[in-house]
Amino acid sequence: MIGAEANSSGSDWTCHTKLNHYRDSSNKIRKISVASLKFWIMMQICKDNLGKRNEGDEWNWSDIQQHQEAMMKFFGHGEKNL
Repeated sequence: MIGAEANSSGSDWTCHTKLNHYRDSSNKIRKISVASLKFWIMMQICKDNLGKRNEGDEWNWSDIQQHQEAMMKFFGHGEKNL
């Protein structure tokens, strides 16, 4: 579980904006820690999609479905459709 502040700190941001905040090396943007392993995996998928897709499409419906299926399998619940 993650705290309310971590959960809501960037909830309205696009994946691209979240990546900028988490990956900023200039220290101009206040660093926010990755609050959960699940969120870290999501950010890694977005990072992997940079350059392959248009900005703002780093995390799309297909990614969401694949991520859910992977998490459900990991936790022993099999596949689940959204």
